[in-house]
Formats: sequence, structure tokens, C-alpha cells
Amino acid sequence: FSSFISINHDRTDGHRSNSDFNITNGFANLGYAFNEHYKMTGDVSLAKSKFQNPGKTFEPVIDNKMNILRGTASMALENNQGKMSGALRLFYNWGNHKINDGYNPGEEPLTYLFRSDDHNVGVQLYESFRLFKGNNFTVGVDYKNWGGHAWNDNNDSSKKELVDKTVNETAGYAIMQQELFGILSLNAGVRYEHSSTYGGEWVPQGGVTVRPFEGNTIRASVSKGFRSPNIREMYMWGAANADLKPESMVNYEVAVGQSFLGGDLYTELTAFFIDGKDMIYSVSVNGDGRPPYKNLNTGTFTNKGIEFEARYQICKNLNLDMNYSYLHMSKPIPGAPGHKFYAGATYM
Repeated sequence: FSSFISINHDRTDGHRSNSDFNITNGFANLGYAFNEHYKMTGDVSLAKSKFQNPGKTFEPVIDNKMNILRGTASMALENNQGKMSGALRLFYNWGNHKINDGYNPGEEPLTYLFRSDDHNVGVQLYESFRLFKGNNFTVGVDYKNWGGHAWNDNNDSSKKELVDKTVNETAGYAIMQQELFGILSLNAGVRYEHSSTYGGEWVPQGGVTVRPFEGNTIRASVSKGFRSPNIREMYMWGAANADLKPESMVNYEVAVGQSFLGGDLYTELTAFFIDGKDMIYSVSVNGDGRPPYKNLNTGTFTNKGIEFEARYQICKNLNLDMNYSYLHMSKPIPGAPGHKFYAGATYM
């Protein structure tokens, strides 16, 4: 049996009047091993926060207060039989929000509070089989139910409904991996996603990795990506758009990695090409880069680029790392720069 429990509280009056904040959160994790083959774990996390936004110094806001409760819980039953291993996992995430949007000096106080509840509950069941030498075969199913309810709670006890939506998503998948001759790795898989809103979609993937000589790795892959719009993008806040379509894309990738200096230096170069449609992004309605915004689909698009990374272990306690990426988008979207560079050093 194992356990870990923690509770903590933080608070501040803020650096300005009406900018106070406090949060109380707790976490508990419990585990029990029945024997060497089976174990069960569970955890729960709760966070209660209250805070106030005073607005800008030259444009203050009165009574912009938020009262938020969020929680997560999960449980897992795991098995390991040597040539078979897997798990049954359950999770539940939820939130409750009570918000006063506030008002500017000289205006009348609001006569309502914004209220919302949201949830994300799901089950995952999977099992992996090592059928023969170098082989790993995994099958699984997922189920997820997510959604939320938002309304304005008026001072006269009446309510104005804003949105009440629930979506069910079910998926089944199978993935096969095979090692051959000590230098070749093959993987292939397929997933079928079904949404109560958008119907079904097949999501395949495949890849190969070759290690022709010591320190060298060459890999290539083709994979499809698919994502349904979430409740925030479709129904919450000013940018919401209930007519959004799911995102889908196919990614082609080739990479070459090489170690030098006995493994102390590693470099990798990757090239990719993405063919997709209906990427979700937020656009300024007035075209000036300022609010109001609206969530839209891009339609068809292609992205291509390269990525380079390097890691160098200078000595036992010091290592350097850097990466650079170049991205060309047929339809540029905010938050996706064409050039990105990072360099860092870690001393331990």
C-alpha cells in the first residue's frame, strides 16, 4: 500500500487595490499492489480559487471577481503478465465557475453573474501482447464524454441560458511494432474515431526506423491527425463559432540523427510536409489584430519546413542544447512563427 496526501493554501493582497488572490488546493494519491501482476492506483486533486481583476491603472474595473472550483480524479487497474500488460483507466475532470464581469466607474453594476459547469469523463482500456521476439501488438478502446453548461444567473433569481452541450466520443485502435535484424524497426497502426457530432473518421499511421551503423538513426513516418472543435472554441466567449468543422491533416516526416564524440554530441535534422484542412484559428474581425476575434477554419492548407536540434554533454555536470525550426505555411495563422530558435545550458 502507498499513499501521498498534500494540502496547501496561498494568498496575496496584490500589488494594487482590488487585486487580491487566494487558492486552496489538495491532492491525494493512493496505490495498492495485490501481487506482482496486478495493482490499483487512484488520485484526486481539488483547487478552490478566488481572485479579483482591478483592470488597467488608467481604466479600472469594479467588482470583476471570480470564484472557481476545479477538480480531477482518476483510477487505474494495471496488469503485467510478462508477455501481456495493460490497464483499465477511468478519469473525471470538472469545473464550476462563478464570475462577475465587473463594470467601469460611472456605469451601473451588472445585474447578473456568469455561471458555468464543465466536465470531461472517460474510460480507457488497452492491452499489449508480445507475440514473438521483437514484436509488440497493442489493442485498445477509449470512451470520452465532455461538455458544459453556461448561463447568466440574474439577481431576480431568473436565468438566461447561454449553452448546454454534451459530446460523446468513442475510439478503437490497434498498433503493431516489430524489431528486425537489430537495425530495423517497423510500426503501423490505425484508429477509428467516432463523434456524436461529426460522425466517424479513420486515423492511420505508419513508420520505419533504420540504424545502419553505430550512432546513426534514420526514420520516416506518415500519420494522420484529427481533432474535433472543443466546447470553448464553439460556444464560449466572444470568439466562439458553433459552425466550426473538425481539423484533419496528414503529416509526412523524414529525420536523420547522428551521435559524435562517443555519444556526447547528438544532432538531428528533420524535414516535414503537412497536407491538411480546416485548422482552427482566431482572427480579428476588423482585421487590425485587436478584439473582437472569431474562431474560423482555414480551409485546405499545406505546411512544410525543417527542424534541427543538437545536444552536447560538455562534462558530467554541464550540457548545452539548441534547436531551430523553419516553417512555411500556405495560410499563416497567429502564433506560428516562420523561424524559431532556442539555446540553453543546464548545470547540475
